[in-house]
Amino acid sequence: MMNERHDYLADIPQLKNVQSREKPEGSAEEHEQAQGLGIEFFVTDHNLRHPELIPIEKQPQFYAEMKRQGIASVRFDWDWNEIVSAPGQNNRAIIDRYIQAMRMMQEAGLKPPTLVLSNPPEWAMALYKTDDKDSFFRAYREYLSVVASALSEAKLDIHGVQLFNEINNAVVFKFVDTADLPKISDITKEAFGKDRAVKRTASLIVSNTNTWAAKLKDFKNFSKNHGALQFLKDNEELIRNNFESISLDYYPGIWHVPFKTAGYSIKGMYKQLDELKAVCELLASWGIEYEIDEAGFPTNTPYSSEKRQRYFYDVFFREFRKMLVEFRSKGLNLPSRVGLYEMNDEPNTAFGGGIEKALKNKAVQAASKILPNPEGQFGLISESGNKALLRGRKTNPFKRDKNSPEDRLNPLKQMKAELSMGDYGENGEPQLSRIIRYVNRPIADTKPKQQN
Repeated sequence: MMNERHDYLADIPQLKNVQSREKPEGSAEEHEQAQGLGIEFFVTDHNLRHPELIPIEKQPQFYAEMKRQGIASVRFDWDWNEIVSAPGQNNRAIIDRYIQAMRMMQEAGLKPPTLVLSNPPEWAMALYKTDDKDSFFRAYREYLSVVASALSEAKLDIHGVQLFNEINNAVVFKFVDTADLPKISDITKEAFGKDRAVKRTASLIVSNTNTWAAKLKDFKNFSKNHGALQFLKDNEELIRNNFESISLDYYPGIWHVPFKTAGYSIKGMYKQLDELKAVCELLASWGIEYEIDEAGFPTNTPYSSEKRQRYFYDVFFREFRKMLVEFRSKGLNLPSRVGLYEMNDEPNTAFGGGIEKALKNKAVQAASKILPNPEGQFGLISESGNKALLRGRKTNPFKRDKNSPEDRLNPLKQMKAELSMGDYGENGEPQLSRIIRYVNRPIADTKPKQQN
């Protein structure tokens, strides 16, 4: 019995296999355990912002690759400053490109995308900053009318819309005051309500660097708690009454640097999910839908590379999986989706406005090799093709232990060894695909067993 080999992946269907449509026997709980967690993965796509660098004709191959990896859908921006660069002037070419991309997603077998409605043009922000908020809100309504009409005419569905970005960010994306978010949410509901009940999402960044930036910005109240958890507690009624979903951006080791809890180890930070877990527990207790919106790692700094990116994804999602198991044991709702940042590498000049002007400075561009660029090279795909995370590997790191009874009885090593095989050629299944399947593995019954 000690040497008996157990197939830990027997209940996980291969990505290329068609799942059975037969109704399973047993309870709903047993069915859920057999089918896995069902957490969808999606990816951010900023390629449409850079048609001069990435022609839209290349998008189908990128979307097909994401589908092959196990990605369910795409998140991308319908930038206000691109669509309505001047009052009353709608850029039909930009809109057509967005619509064309959505059709390509559909043809690749991806689910409807999430639209990010953000980046107001300078002329609109000037209205808001001069306290002409009525004109700003009117302009926002007209912008959304253009978006909603384009989708209706094209007969295309969406997963939902994200209103602005990281509403608690202390440095960037602070387009409107928190008190004005209900107005923004109401306008969004009105704009899309004619044709569809749209899911409105608010995005937050979970980051101690953002917390410190907020403290410095509000130096008179330096001792105040500026963290994402406190932001949610302070604005619970506003958020619960105006949004159907909350998304979280989390970059441990990049924008979240818990040196002390990580034992002052850079690699140790990648698996520090304490702050994320606290925020997720709060949202789960509210009963509101929540998701991880952005998680990723760059490949262009002295301490980052494609190898380190692979390491980050491996370590981060092992800890994330542990969090899911713990939440299930506590009866807490799990996040509905996980978003990866991002599909393709971007050029350094990606932010727009004053930040983009600064990034165009040659000295700043040279320094970007030392510090992580806000948009940098977080992509899964580079100019030269798929990064290592999307490729399989010829050798199994646990092959040398195949004759060891201890290793055969270790579920994690057993799982990793078997996931390296499949219908993917001699290189085996890509790492990202394996990670997605690993995260969604069925969770064993975690209820305490009765003692005899």
